[in-house]
Amino acid sequence: VDTSYTTIGGFCQEFVDGFAKVGDQFDFGGYHFTVLEADEFSVEKLRVKKIFLEEDK
Repeated sequence: VDTSYTTIGGFCQEFVDGFAKVGDQFDFGGYHFTVLEADEFSVEKLRVKKIFLEEDK
């Protein structure tokens, strides 16, 4: 995975098909990401939730 992103939209593109759109979801690095607000060129709001494994509890 490329880690040299300069925008949130660029980061999301690595995990979704094409430009990110509202409702797109993906997991990376122990976190679950959901695109909440986006237009055809940028992601404006992204929800990030920590994924807890049973052993983490």
